[in-house]
Amino acid sequence: MKILIIVGMPGSGKTICANIAKKMNIFTLTTGDVIRDEIKRRGLEYNEQNDLKIARWFNKKGREKLIARRLVKMIKNAGNPKKIVIEGFRSMQGINELKRLLNRENIIILAIHSSPQIRYEREKKRPRFKGKGYRMIKMRDRQEIKHGLAEIIAMSDDIIVNNKSLKEFNITVKDKLIKILNIYEKR
Repeated sequence: MKILIIVGMPGSGKTICANIAKKMNIFTLTTGDVIRDEIKRRGLEYNEQNDLKIARWFNKKGREKLIARRLVKMIKNAGNPKKIVIEGFRSMQGINELKRLLNRENIIILAIHSSPQIRYEREKKRPRFKGKGYRMIKMRDRQEIKHGLAEIIAMSDDIIVNNKSLKEFNITVKDKLIKILNIYEKR
């Protein structure tokens, strides 16, 4: 089993990277999958407020490990695929728990980096940030750093800088996935 964990600040391109992996038929999960399942399990309506509430719940008081445990359950339910992409970890506690539960399987961390200004331009186009300023997005960045995201990025095994066009990013991501996960694909 080979697992690639995709991390990065909001608006860096993590979700695009995960979507490319899905299109390449790589088994792909996100920490958001766990959050959405918990919202459903609690009988809550899925909306931005409940998503934020449950995400904060998971990222407090050592519950970061719960995300890893639930992701491992999803992996096992899928028949333990040989190549896996997981997007969205925010703390090393969660990644370390994932490593422990999977007996230190081959886990690689890929950080996606974009400059704050480029991320801001991307974020302000998203419906939930419509009309919200740079200050609000900076506050979100500080929250992510507080959760431990900066440590994961600093400890990553590889990095993609996403400051160019979407087309160039897509090509770079696909090439990186092929290389890291040892995928043979016709060109």
